Amino acid sequence: MLKRKKYCRRMADISVWKESSMGVKELASEILEKLGGIENIADAENCMTRLRITVFDPSKVDDEALKKIEGVIMVIHQEPEYVQVVLGPGKVRDVMTEVNAACAARKFPPWQETKKAVEGKQNQKLVCNIRVISDIFTPMIPAFVASGISNGLARIIGICIANAILPETRFVLVIQALLELISNAYLGYLAIYTGVNSARQFGLNPMMGGMIGGASLSPVVNKVSELLGWYNADVPNESILAAGAGGIIGVVFGVWVLSKIEKWIHSHMPEVLDVTFTPLLSMLVMMPLYILAIMPVTGVISTKTAAFLSLFMYTDHVIVSAVTGYVLAAVFLPLVLL
Repeated sequence: MLKRKKYCRRMADISVWKESSMGVKELASEILEKLGGIENIADAENCMTRLRITVFDPSKVDDEALKKIEGVIMVIHQEPEYVQVVLGPGKVRDVMTEVNAACAARKFPPWQETKKAVEGKQNQKLVCNIRVISDIFTPMIPAFVASGISNGLARIIGICIANAILPETRFVLVIQALLELISNAYLGYLAIYTGVNSARQFGLNPMMGGMIGGASLSPVVNKVSELLGWYNADVPNESILAAGAGGIIGVVFGVWVLSKIEKWIHSHMPEVLDVTFTPLLSMLVMMPLYILAIMPVTGVISTKTAAFLSLFMYTDHVIVSAVTGYVLAAVFLPLVLL
């Protein structure tokens, strides 16, 4: 009997949707109101069928009123402050967009209101753009630190072995290998992590962003490049297209473009087909565009930028070298931010 109840509940969750004449904005507004208002929302996200809401004060949530809202299938409480509102595929994303917009419009504390009032619109836009880039990379800083230091220590051990400062024993080589493993576990797959975080910032499913990052590293890119006659086997870095071309610049831009494509397809896709065909069609449209256009263009930009900086970083001129070191040290924090 218990299994039957669980089965029926699951079927209600994934198959039987209440048709609602209520608009998306109105539905989102009703849900927020019954959750205690936008000021009571601590965190909000969605899966394929339901809103997942964390509230500050569970006592303000009116479960019975939520269940009576036209378009709400069921309300589930796993913990007092954690509410799941089941809406169905397709619809839940549109409602989540409205919930995010409402939460983003919440009143700031007085000191932030004063600061906001004195900022010009142009400065606000610039700060917003920088904030997006910052939010992509700031969560990755601890991994940057761990992998970067490990990479440096592994190189130092290699130099010490080459100069007979350290013995080339099994113990020393194992330590060096473990340090390289820590470094490669992050830096080797940086494009994937960047794709995941970029997707979160652009309102895209994080795994689809990770697919863009993963695609940029795939050896299949070299196969495509060879078939098109774009691959330089002698000097791969001089290829028009090669695995890794464009680096994280290409990944961030590619995920941003994918987010636009995916949102457009989602807006034209019937709800019943949205879960399956929106991600599929989005990737079918995006992948050729990413591989054949975005990666080659951003690859050229990255290569030229690196070549330009190398002129200063690897110069034998003492004064230029000193000035370069000073400038890089001075702009270190903004570089981390970006």
